[in-house]
Amino acid sequence: MREHCRIALVGPPGSGKGTQSVFLGKLLEVPVLHIGELFRTNIRGRTPLGQRAYEYMNRGELVPDEVTLGMLESRLQGPDTRHGFILDGIPRNRNQAEAVDELLARNSEKIDAALNFEVERDESFRRLVGRRICKNDSSHVAHIMLRPPQKPGICDICGGPLYLRDDDSRKVIAMRWDVWKTQSESVVQKYGAERRLVTVSGIGTVSSVTERAMSALNAYFG
Repeated sequence: MREHCRIALVGPPGSGKGTQSVFLGKLLEVPVLHIGELFRTNIRGRTPLGQRAYEYMNRGELVPDEVTLGMLESRLQGPDTRHGFILDGIPRNRNQAEAVDELLARNSEKIDAALNFEVERDESFRRLVGRRICKNDSSHVAHIMLRPPQKPGICDICGGPLYLRDDDSRKVIAMRWDVWKTQSESVVQKYGAERRLVTVSGIGTVSSVTERAMSALNAYFG
């Protein structure tokens, strides 16, 4: 793999981007910049951008791209991003993708590859509606069909209660797929047209998908 590796993860809801980002970040030895975590960090730290984001969110409004990109720009100044990073959760639409390109270009950098995980809609629903998150630690995840907890409703790791996120209800998943088709799929098309797209199947065990992704990236980077 090349010395500098800047990757954006793309793919429909339930394609495994969040899960794969953790393993790929460790294997590539680069930080994962998850937009949700950037929001939480800035809001907890009461940064100016965090306060602006909170105001929009508190009113039930979408946070403007300028605020989101401002958080990303600040995070990219961290020394741990010098040799690369993985973006998870951004870009979500073509405008964001172009804005990220402009942001990175200021330092003569760019997204080297967009890693696209493909799954069918039915598989996405199967994965998401069965997912249960621990209230004590959101990184603790179970699945009632694929990875059921030893005790129903109880996290195997810490004993905390498991719950179904609102985002994982069938109604919300359907809405997320509609957003993907109307907005996010254009991001995949953009990177594909620019020959920066690496597509792999998101079907299989976590480890098999990780191996598939690493092989595809190695082939892409030569």
